[in-house]
Amino acid sequence: MLDQTPGKGAALRAGFDAATSDIIVILDADGSMDPAEISLFVGGLIAGADMVKGSRFIQGGGTDDMSLIRMLGNWGLTMLVRILYGSQFSDLCYGYLAFWRRHLDALRPTTNGFEVETHLNVRALKSRLRISEVPSFEANQIFGESNLHAVSDGFRVLRTILRERMPRLG
Repeated sequence: MLDQTPGKGAALRAGFDAATSDIIVILDADGSMDPAEISLFVGGLIAGADMVKGSRFIQGGGTDDMSLIRMLGNWGLTMLVRILYGSQFSDLCYGYLAFWRRHLDALRPTTNGFEVETHLNVRALKSRLRISEVPSFEANQIFGESNLHAVSDGFRVLRTILRERMPRLG
């Protein structure tokens, strides 16, 4: 039976359930992420990472599609995850990821909105997976209209970070 739950997280769970290959790659359907970069992600996995995440904020990465408020919010949330989880992430709220299918049980998100990328990243940290970042360029989206709302979705990301760190807040 097809799950009719709306949202990016629900769509990813459906894709995970349908996946049969050893490597799972996640990228947005709006055309803002370049599929030609997949080789960087797969290369990182083959080199020993359990999960590889794209970063717009390391050398070779960048973005044409981020407002100042989103950039500041992403920076603040990234710093919070660095403090709470001991990560070295340079970019928390970016959805270009690849991981070995064998880690799906540890990563499986339960969130439905844009906070799903953070949920996956934080669960990878909690599971002590080897995570590497590769440069990625985010272009302006070419399909559809964004459903992202910087402030309300930012608070959902914050709630996800705190809930995963302190489950009693849930």
